[in-house]
Amino acid sequence: MKSPQLYAVLNFKVDEIFLNDGYIYLSDEEINEHKKLQQDNLLFRQIRLVTGDNDKFNKYIIFVECSKVKQSNSTEKADKLKEILKNGFIINGVKYVICESSSSMTRNAILSFIDYKIKFKIDEIIKMGNYVDDTVISKYRAYRGLMLSSCFIMENYTPKIIVTKEYDNLIKDVRIRYLADEWSQFNNERGEVVKYKKKVIKDDVRDIKENCFDGCGIMHPTVAERISKMFGFGEKFNSCIIRAPYIKGCVHKVDYTKFFMDRGVEWIKDIWGVEHSIYEPMIIIDESMYKGYKYFKYYDDYRDWDYYWEMFEKYHHCMGIAKYNFSSDEEKCYTRGNYQILQDLKLDYSEFKHLSDVTMNFFENVMDGKIEYMLAFLGLVGGTNKAVSCYTKAVERDYSMLNEEGVRNNIKHLIKGYVDDAKAGKIWLKGCFKFAIPDLIAFMEHVGGLEIKGCLGAQQMWTKGRIGYEVGKQYLITRNPHITSSEHDVVVMESNEVIEKYLGHLENVCMIDMYSPHMNRLNGCDFDGDILFVLDEPVMISGVDMSVPVVMDVDDKITILPQDYNEENICELILHNLDNRIGEYSNYA
Repeated sequence: MKSPQLYAVLNFKVDEIFLNDGYIYLSDEEINEHKKLQQDNLLFRQIRLVTGDNDKFNKYIIFVECSKVKQSNSTEKADKLKEILKNGFIINGVKYVICESSSSMTRNAILSFIDYKIKFKIDEIIKMGNYVDDTVISKYRAYRGLMLSSCFIMENYTPKIIVTKEYDNLIKDVRIRYLADEWSQFNNERGEVVKYKKKVIKDDVRDIKENCFDGCGIMHPTVAERISKMFGFGEKFNSCIIRAPYIKGCVHKVDYTKFFMDRGVEWIKDIWGVEHSIYEPMIIIDESMYKGYKYFKYYDDYRDWDYYWEMFEKYHHCMGIAKYNFSSDEEKCYTRGNYQILQDLKLDYSEFKHLSDVTMNFFENVMDGKIEYMLAFLGLVGGTNKAVSCYTKAVERDYSMLNEEGVRNNIKHLIKGYVDDAKAGKIWLKGCFKFAIPDLIAFMEHVGGLEIKGCLGAQQMWTKGRIGYEVGKQYLITRNPHITSSEHDVVVMESNEVIEKYLGHLENVCMIDMYSPHMNRLNGCDFDGDILFVLDEPVMISGVDMSVPVVMDVDDKITILPQDYNEENICELILHNLDNRIGEYSNYA
């Protein structure tokens, strides 16, 4: 698969900046040592436009790794970082100040700093002329950070986009487990009764709402074909994660014109009540994909959308493609799993050990010197991999090199790492990762103002792929991070005439129904590009208890109070986000 253009940026450990009190001077050699390749993104593009500098070395932005600050729990380091966040630092006479962070950068405690001379111009471009005072800073920073998401840049083409209303479906009688507040009391040393509030775990049966199409949209085949030709994605291109200022989500190629014609629908309404012809090639996105809905709200009608696009053009923005689907021919039949999805299965050891049979068989055949297995291990089959070492290059030129002692020892050394990984749960399982998508028939019914029935029933899914999927057979879907046993989701494969007629071309997707609590069961899954691990592993399925309550946050929609969007509050948020411990928590669980 293709990757976006690479650019070099300077990358520092924050301790290097601390040691030099924020004043660093680098020789040309030291500059090269600090260069790190980063994929292109919408922010890099804007920096090129503002500076007129198209060099592959972007010297206007610097990435700083701050994980050590998080791990050290040092007040002194936290204070030093706060100073840098407020005042920036200087490298070779150029002052750099805090800039944006993508979601992956936030997870990995990486901050970006931008040349002070262009900071205010870039800030105006990202804001698109909007003045923001009170807002939920964490959300607003995340929306701004979309500019740093790696993507293919869609120059000179912006398809028409319309926004449609969200749709919440009520799923009845769901067994849930949740945290609740409960009052308790104790007697202090003076014999006084002291009341306090504590958190307790409770089980209940409730009706829950899920936004069925959260983060999802569809695109006309004409739009998909133009995007595919622009980047050379190939004929099987059907799904992609799109990026634009304040727009984020995953869209899928569907001939909605044919679907609506078959049902006598000629016009569809957007969120502002404006009608659009079904014959017009466009991208139709759910309201949840448009993060700027409340930031570009002046008239509360279609003029707000017009204003967004006016600012889009004024500040020379464009769209980007962050990720796209691979074809069934490229799909893996086996994928290495991890300990998280294995450790909470209810299985006896006599059953559990068979999950490693494929892995053990592969290792044994490699160590026994079977040529086809050795070539597969070295990545020399399938025609898609390149030789990465002198040993592999030698084997690629002459398979008899597999009999040489040096090559054999190299293979033994390499496979030891895989054996160690397998001991920690990284074993090959039959299945692969696919885009999570909602019932797209239901989505189009909703968009077209039709009765919403969908094409899948409760606990059903549809997919297609290289390993083959049998209608009526059970499969397991899960995602990372995986924390508790209720996050295993056993579904039944379904297909029918409606699916095959309108959606049968989709590859590398897993479509799930709207009548089951999949989104809550799958640890807050949505459809903006989330990936599901779809598994054909009967042993794992036999260890899943679907009757256990779904663990969920019943207060999930409580909104954080707005704050002033100022330097102090931004600084506090960044410091708080550095202490993201989801990895630790999932390990503890």
